[in-house]
Amino acid sequence: MRSDLLPPGAESLRGFAKRLLRAGTLLFALGTAAAVRAAEPLPTPTPVPTGLAVLPGFETMTLFGGGTDQIEVTKDSLDYGALHWESSDPSVALVEEHGVVIALKKGECTVTGTDADGSGQTVETAVRVTGDRKKPAVPKSLQGLCYRRKEKFSVAERRSVERIVNGLKQKVSDGTADTGERIACAALGYLGRNYGTRKDHVDCSMLLFWSAYDCGLSVSRRSDWQAEELLPYEVTDGNYRAGDFLFLGAQEGDSCRCDGECTRFRRIHHAAVLLAPYEEGWLVVEASSVLKRVVIRLWDGSPVHAGFDVASVSRPAARSAAER
Repeated sequence: MRSDLLPPGAESLRGFAKRLLRAGTLLFALGTAAAVRAAEPLPTPTPVPTGLAVLPGFETMTLFGGGTDQIEVTKDSLDYGALHWESSDPSVALVEEHGVVIALKKGECTVTGTDADGSGQTVETAVRVTGDRKKPAVPKSLQGLCYRRKEKFSVAERRSVERIVNGLKQKVSDGTADTGERIACAALGYLGRNYGTRKDHVDCSMLLFWSAYDCGLSVSRRSDWQAEELLPYEVTDGNYRAGDFLFLGAQEGDSCRCDGECTRFRRIHHAAVLLAPYEEGWLVVEASSVLKRVVIRLWDGSPVHAGFDVASVSRPAARSAAER
């Protein structure tokens, strides 16, 4: 019908009716969609395994060479020692007694944990290593790598440290270094590495792990575990040597990374490798979270270092061949 023939107000009523029809159609569509969603079943949560089993996400593991990760299982993490861990190919990846996998070279293997309670229950994780771990070399220059607390050594002090390091390298090269000196020299290879757990990074406990590993010794992944297993070789008379491990605990009243009260052995959260006597104390090789890399630092021999209490000094070189 022609709009000029409609009675007054009829055009606006027709437009209102059209808008009302469109709104009704939209509401119907939304109601239908809501009904369909309501009819759909809710997603089923991933069940937590019962009995001895790896937790979801740990059935497989991918690591770069030199990387580490801990397999998590249904057994209480504080009781991980009750499982016996084995790698099907230790040349690809090692596994230590707490279920920590350490990647060595490109390849694949299976890590198996067997419950030591006699039940025969086992867990398995398929491990893939994406590249070879590269053994580091001692840098030619120590510029920017020697510290007294947070302050860099002077040029003269740095050169005196370089003479110590060069002498140690020479002893290792000509085969006259003892095991402790070789451990200290292995730690020097990580100087300048960034602090952390990412690729080509190293943290304090991994510095100790690799320094021992490169000399044919075996220690655990975490600093408090290392200190506890080296208790039989703790040095209590102050007669320290190169290659000894310095373990450091969080001070009373200080917060640490534990959830609530510190649960670590002797509150140990940090560690370093003794290098050589210097002034009234010792030079140590240390992966510092404050300086963000591996450096040579002066420990003045006092009961405190780097904001931590000195918890113990142990001699990994004293372990028998059967324990290595």
